[in-house]
Amino acid sequence: ASITKMMTAYVVLKDKPLQPGQSGPVIELTAKDAQRWLEMLAQDQSSLPVAAGQRLTELQLLEGLLVPSANNYAEILAAWDAGSVSAFVQKMNAEAQALGMKDTTFWPTAEQIERLAKSYRTRSDGKGLEETGISFLRGDLTSRARTPFPAGGLFSTAADLARFYRAILLGGELDGARIVSRAAIEEM
Repeated sequence: ASITKMMTAYVVLKDKPLQPGQSGPVIELTAKDAQRWLEMLAQDQSSLPVAAGQRLTELQLLEGLLVPSANNYAEILAAWDAGSVSAFVQKMNAEAQALGMKDTTFWPTAEQIERLAKSYRTRSDGKGLEETGISFLRGDLTSRARTPFPAGGLFSTAADLARFYRAILLGGELDGARIVSRAAIEEM
């Protein structure tokens, strides 16, 4: 799963921790969830089939998010946790900052795009690198109407990603402080 999906699971489990052996609350899916799945399917996005009225547990949604990397499960969990995807993205950004991931954002500002969204290619003379555009990044990346997506919505650095994974690997502790419950880490 992408770092965006790992952060989604992290925030959900921090907000709504599962007890070992339990599946958590049941979420009833809506017609909007089913329609969104069809849209993702048409766009060839990673997703899992859903139907209006279908009932899935928090654990089932997390498993679908992390194992087959279902984008629609990410959106369902986000809306369930925060009321909307945009509100959830704000929570992910806040959590990244709380973890000390100062160069990570899921909705970049123009300044962050200028600083973080860079790509390089070998110069034509073969001596060194030159900056080049990133062809797959289209549209206004600062627009709050845009939902973050893998390889086009997350901006981060290797140091920030290492910090996030270190917190997970250290059992939910970072810099000597517990930042997520042991139960939540066990469910990851």
